[in-house]
Amino acid sequence: MFKIKVKEVIFLNKKLLVIGVLIVLIIVLAVVTFKKPSNESNIYNQESSDSSAEINIGGNNRLPEEIGQAIQSEGRFAQGKLIEYRDSGFSPAQISVKLGESVTWINQSGKSMWVASADHPEHKQYPGFDQLQAVENGGQYSFNFQKEGSWNYHNHSNPVHTGIVVVSAK
Repeated sequence: MFKIKVKEVIFLNKKLLVIGVLIVLIIVLAVVTFKKPSNESNIYNQESSDSSAEINIGGNNRLPEEIGQAIQSEGRFAQGKLIEYRDSGFSPAQISVKLGESVTWINQSGKSMWVASADHPEHKQYPGFDQLQAVENGGQYSFNFQKEGSWNYHNHSNPVHTGIVVVSAK
């Protein structure tokens, strides 16, 4: 018959235990190492007297060179006014805001939206007022207006769709 010595069983159990612990450690290290970074570091909490909102400024967006440049939003609304982009164009097509107020455009259409300052295709009327990339349905773009005036804009992906943001002093 087959006989197993007690010392061999104890040695085998210790060996299996060490191997098991090593496997668990490797799995834990792999999960920690390859875990996607949290978006929490990319979220800026903005508070005001009447409400609060979060604006995601992560991704491949550029940082503004002057105050009031573009802020990309992904899944969250910026404080301020809202303009919807539909298959028929921007609604409302004209909006008035106070200096320093943000406007958020949300794509509710079946087409791409790329909000940009006039004139097409240079976008030079208000430097920095340019989404820089198209977003599909549900995508958003926010911009904080730091210059007074009447600012024409368009959908760079469909330039016949235009609008105006009128910015007045506080």
